[in-house]
This record gives sequence, structure tokens and C-alpha cells, in this order.
Amino acid sequence: MDDPGHHVADHNPKRSRHPGGSCAGHHADLICALPDDLLIAILLRVGDSRTAVSTSALSRRWRRLDPARWFPAFDFSVGDHLPPQYAATLDCYRNAQQGRDDEARRALARQVFTCEDRAMEAYVRELARFLGSPELYPAARSLRLEFYVTPPEERHNDAASTAVGRAMAACVASALRWPQLERLAIYAFPRGVAAAAAAFGAHETSDPEFIEALRLTDSRLATLHVKNCLTKSGGGYGLLFPALSRLTIETTPGVKAVFPRSYFNDLLQSCRGLVFLRLVSCNFAAGVAALPFKLDLSPASKLAELVLSACNFEDVRLVNTPSLERLVIHKCDRLCLTVDIAPRLATLVCRGTAPWIYGSGTARTLRFVELSSLNSRQSQERLESFFQCVPKVEVLELCFRDGWVNRFWVQPTKFPNRFENLKKLLIHLPRMWPLRWIKKLLKNLLEAATCLEKLHIQFFAPSPGTSEEWGSTPSNGSADDLQHNCLTQIVMEGCTWTEGQITLIRHLLSSCGALKTVLLIPHHARQGGVAYLHAHCG
Repeated sequence: MDDPGHHVADHNPKRSRHPGGSCAGHHADLICALPDDLLIAILLRVGDSRTAVSTSALSRRWRRLDPARWFPAFDFSVGDHLPPQYAATLDCYRNAQQGRDDEARRALARQVFTCEDRAMEAYVRELARFLGSPELYPAARSLRLEFYVTPPEERHNDAASTAVGRAMAACVASALRWPQLERLAIYAFPRGVAAAAAAFGAHETSDPEFIEALRLTDSRLATLHVKNCLTKSGGGYGLLFPALSRLTIETTPGVKAVFPRSYFNDLLQSCRGLVFLRLVSCNFAAGVAALPFKLDLSPASKLAELVLSACNFEDVRLVNTPSLERLVIHKCDRLCLTVDIAPRLATLVCRGTAPWIYGSGTARTLRFVELSSLNSRQSQERLESFFQCVPKVEVLELCFRDGWVNRFWVQPTKFPNRFENLKKLLIHLPRMWPLRWIKKLLKNLLEAATCLEKLHIQFFAPSPGTSEEWGSTPSNGSADDLQHNCLTQIVMEGCTWTEGQITLIRHLLSSCGALKTVLLIPHHARQGGVAYLHAHCG
């Protein structure tokens, strides 16, 4: 009787293979036997260029397929060339900064620099070989480059680092020369020692004359994202990227990047096909920050979306933005926004402190407004200026993320004006809010929005360490203090069926005469698929 763990084929460890590299016999390599079209489809679904290219080591069949030829996106990072001991050495250096042994810190710093310099040299050599032969990668449409930049104070003292920096600039120029490239991301990171310091200067790309000399009038580049790597504006920049439609300029915390006041307006004037512009931590100089940042675009401008995130702009003026449809302001706490001519501006998203808003350009066009994280820095004057410019809004979303509510909302001395066109109101509230706060807030909003049809309240868990207040808060107030004649639909999401929530539901049911539909969704519904209550009111 044969041993069940023993197979006849195991007597011959050598397996016969087809000339193409696939296996034969009982142990046939089913993957290698697939047609080329299916193998290419598998490669395209890997998602990582490194993994896809490494499949060439599996067999001659995969190697002859040349995976790199079919992959559409490539990601190159200097981190792939760092030795294994780099991370431990860098941690030791950062920990040594807290001590008093200067000699030990200098020794660790030299080790960190040596690792980074050697990694950059190997990285640039590999990248130059790849970028020098675009004909070998006809399917490549997306490219991402990550590299180290030498601090400004060391660029003139280290000839080797200067040479590597020039070679890296040549690689960037080679990437721009790829005729089929559509998406490019260039991330410049401070070296490890510089990252531990207080600040680091951003890297500038080649000067406009060098870029213009490339004569890239046929560039298909549509998306460009640069981090800590400033792109020059003007000087034929629009001719460099005639197809550019999405641009992101970003600087990371601790990186010094100072822009001239007209920098971004000039950039938009030169990149005439730009549709999306995102600025992250882009700052003006201290003396320039108070001067207005003006966007005065030509009638042919296609800019439809502008995102300002954590910028120190204090005065933004949309003088003329003929195609702007969406404006996002994120963590720009001191911002004063003036909208003059914006005939298509329909969406305004403010996450952080609400800006002061002036001008007549928003009153007629805004249809959706999101206001998040009202906090103690909100003043009545700021909120009044904000809502005076959005009376025609149709959808309003309010997010009280930090659990704090301004007195202006709960007990207003006066509401700026009425929302005549408001049809849908979305409110995100912490579950810790007592019933009396919510009733006063809803009462003020319902009085201002006389034509409101849909009310959506989403309760979320409070931050750790915050006590719930629903159970201990008396549900004072009569049933007629939330009167509304047009409200037809109410959605309450994240319900925990507390006494305060049930009381609020009863008040709304008895006070809104036109109510037809009520949706009550418990907070477990997303996780466990708990059914929600769907009630129709007569």
C-alpha cells in the first residue's frame, strides 16, 4: 500500500518545461500557461511598479513578457536605497539632541549624511537610466519622484551633494521631456539631520530660462503635484505645460517657503488651461502677508476649483474668476475673503474658523455651504459677515466638531438675515450636547429658513474624556417651540435612544405640520447592519 504522503512524481525532482519557460506534466505551471493578454491584465492589477517588475524573476516566460513595458505608473523613492541601519542611526541622532555630548551628535550626523548621500547617488543613477529611455516604457502615464534636498547652507560646501543636486535636476527635466507622461509628482524632502532642525528651505526647480529652453510645447502633462519643490511662474511657463489642468503646490511643516505676492496670480495667467489649483501651507513673507492676494483672471480662464489649506493669507480677493465653481478654505484662521466677480461660484467649504466674507459676488450664486468646527475663536461679527453673503444658499451643512457652541448660535441677539432659498439643512452634533442647546439651535435656524424641506441631524461620539449630558439634562421647553410649516423630511442618524433624543423627536413630530417622512438610524447601523425606523407621517 502506497504511503498517502508519497507521490510517484516525487521520485524525479526535475520537471520538464516547455521551451517558453512554462512547466509541463502533472506539475504544470498554470499561470505561465495563460495567454499574454491575461498575464498583462494581472500585472496591471498589481498596483505597485516594483512588485510588477519583480515578476520577471519568476520564469523566462514572465521575463520575456517585460512587465515594465506594460505598467502605466512608476514610483521612485530614494528611501528604497537607504541601508537597513539608517533608521536606527537617525533615531539615535534625534535622541542624542537632548543630551550634551556634542561629539557623539556630530558622529551620528556624519553617519546619517553618509547614508543619505550614498542613497541619493545610487538613486539618481537608477533614475537617470530609467528616464533616459522613455521608448522602453510606452504605457507609462504616471510618474512619482521622491528625493532628498541638501540644505541651502550646505550647497556651496559639499561639492558631491551639489553634483547630485544637479543630476537630480537633470532627471526632473528628463521626466518633463516624456511625451506620453500625463501625471507627475515631485516630492523633495529635507535630509534627516535638517528634518530634525527648526526649519528647512524649500528647493526651487530650474530657472525659467532653462525650462523654456526645453521647448516642451507638445507636453501632455495634465496633473502636477510638487512638494517642497517650488515651480517657477511666468517666462513661458504656460507654453511648458499647455495641457496642465490640475496643480498642487505643497510645503510640509518646518519647511520655509516664501512666495511673492503676485506668484500665484502670475502662475494662473501663464497656465491658461488650469482647472484645479491646491495650495498647502503656502505662505507669504511676514511683511507681505497683510497685502491682498488677488486673483484677477482673464475671461478665458478655466479655473473651476481653488483649495487653500493652512496658508497664511490674510486678505484674499477674487477680483475676477469667471469659471470658479468651488472654493475650499481649510485652517486659514485669519482669512478675510472678498468676492467681487465670481458668476459661477456655487460651493463654499470652510473647515476651521469661518472667514470674514465681503462683496456681492457670492449672494446670487452660492448653492451649497459647509461650515465646520465652530469654536471659541468665532466671533459674532465674523459669523454675521459670513451669513450675510450667503442668503441664497440651498444646502447648508454645519459641523460642530469640537463639542463647543458659540452663544451667537444658541442665544443670538439677532440673526443676520433669512435663508430664503434654503431647502436642506445638515447638522453634525456631538452626542454630549444637552437637549436645551439643540432645541435653541434648531429654533433659530428654522425661524431663519422658512422654506426648509429636509433636516438631517447626525450625532457622533464625543471626544475621549468628555462626559455625556443627555441623561442628566432636563427636557424643558414646550412642544410648540420648534414650529415649521414646510419641513417634510427629518433624518436623525447615530441615535442612541436616550431620553433627550426621544424628547426631541416627539417635539419635531408634534411641531412640524407638513412632516411626511422620518428616518431614525441608530449608530450601530453602519457596523452591524441594524435596520432603521422609517416612519411615514400623515
